[in-house]
Amino acid sequence: MSTINEDLLLIGVGGGAARFVSETVRKTDVGIRAVVFDGDIATQECCPAEVDFRLLGEGRLEGRGTGGESIKGRSAVQDDAELVKGALGNARLAVVVISLGGGFGSGAAPEILNILREHGITIFCVTTLPFEFEGSSRMQMARKHLAL
Repeated sequence: MSTINEDLLLIGVGGGAARFVSETVRKTDVGIRAVVFDGDIATQECCPAEVDFRLLGEGRLEGRGTGGESIKGRSAVQDDAELVKGALGNARLAVVVISLGGGFGSGAAPEILNILREHGITIFCVTTLPFEFEGSSRMQMARKHLAL
């Protein structure tokens, strides 16, 4: 693997984003530091050792995710803002991948983006929408939060 660039940080917010970030790390040798934030402990299973997995809101969510409730994702970040800040290191640029529609990404993303801004980190943000087979309610939630 190439040398890790400490200025650049790849962040995944939510389960779908965790899978994207994990596959990116597995399939490339670009020397990027990667961290995933989620409220569901099961997401850690998809993350290789090179990805720093951070479980947020454990006291509130008990590691079981948000159950589709975005406010729980927001609260999880507020509860564990120090875990988010601790993952930033010396990053100056963050590429943030957010999966919308499941609850955690939709609720947690605004809080995480605010923390990045407070630390003066330049942000490049990409969002994913649910697949059609995941149902219309997930798509409605994703589109609602995309507008924020």
